[in-house]
Amino acid sequence: MKKSVENHGEILGEMSVLNDALGLGVLLLLIVSTQLASAVFGA
Repeated sequence: MKKSVENHGEILGEMSVLNDALGLGVLLLLIVSTQLASAVFGA
């Protein structure tokens, strides 16, 4: 029983790390796309 709880905790930890990376990627993508858009429309 204890082992399954530990595994569950590890899985949740990995999920949160993945979500953080995903959020960071989306944020970077948004920043890059806005920069590109302003460069294109500004030119």
